[in-house]
Amino acid sequence: MSYTRKLTAIMFTDIVGYTKIMRSDEQKAMNLLYYNRKLIEPLIKKHKGQILKEIGDGTLNSFPSAIEAVRCAIKIQEVLSEIPALNLRIGIHIGDVIQERDDIFGDGVNVASRIESLSEPGQICISQVVFESIQSQSDLGAKSIGKHTLKGIEEPQELYTIIFKESTTDSTKPETTVQKKSVHIFNPKLLTSWVGGTFLAIYLLFQAVGFFSKMDVISTENSIAVFPFDNIRNNEEHNWLSDQFSESLTFKLSQSKTFKVIDRLQVIKALQKYEPDQAGFMEVAPLIGKNINASLVLVGSFATVGNDILVTTKLIDAQTGEVTPIVQERYSMDDPLTILEDISNKVFEKLEHLEKRETP
Repeated sequence: MSYTRKLTAIMFTDIVGYTKIMRSDEQKAMNLLYYNRKLIEPLIKKHKGQILKEIGDGTLNSFPSAIEAVRCAIKIQEVLSEIPALNLRIGIHIGDVIQERDDIFGDGVNVASRIESLSEPGQICISQVVFESIQSQSDLGAKSIGKHTLKGIEEPQELYTIIFKESTTDSTKPETTVQKKSVHIFNPKLLTSWVGGTFLAIYLLFQAVGFFSKMDVISTENSIAVFPFDNIRNNEEHNWLSDQFSESLTFKLSQSKTFKVIDRLQVIKALQKYEPDQAGFMEVAPLIGKNINASLVLVGSFATVGNDILVTTKLIDAQTGEVTPIVQERYSMDDPLTILEDISNKVFEKLEHLEKRETP
């Protein structure tokens, strides 16, 4: 048996609360597992890393340097912060390991695994040696979380958590420190610095032509995207209803003075990129919603049983991931066009009612 021994940067990832999710919703758990792999694999490759194995809902990864491992971990957490249902813990260590083909063994692997378990959800925990390795990088920062006793190691080890910083076009410049969870929070100062001048110019133009006096301004907070409906039983005979429900609802909501409806073509293109059929509509909705500037995402599903059809719709807040049930109805399949019209009207009325109730 041939093997090599070398010093390697090791990164462990783990999905927070996965066991609980699996117990309550097995399909959602499998969707999250698929989508987690789909998102992190290209990021790991981009940073010259390698996924060595999947351990339950976690992954064991190796990198040629601690700097690449930390940069990759930061990018992973930034991307996954867009998906409230998918939250990771990450631990990174540098250690002497034994590599056999596409697997590694040794104390370095064990230490990295134990460091990962001490990481807070959505955060990255690193060892002292990793901290020392990134000190020369002005855009990478970490703070101590004190000494911890790790199983199998006699002396308590100083551990650190990575400080997340706002993105800049030049990654070599120092950046302002922020907490990672603030990714989900609207930042008015940042937005003002980006587009304040543009908004002012538009405002003055509209004032000049008296535009604002003649229209009701729809807040971007009410932009909504309608997803194709999920055919739960995969009954091919009724696949056509998936797009028909979406098309009918998009048309109906376009009549609203409350909501700004995202174009269906834009929604479809975004869906093709993120493969919701595999990853699950509920899991990808917040991410896609943000990417197409939709603050709200309407998702639906239907299941046919004999000559009956059960239709369910839910509203997802793209910023928080909060899910609000909208309409659930059971119909006879004798008149599909009437079903489409009735569901569209009921969803429209419910959404209008919700918006009026929540508006101060």
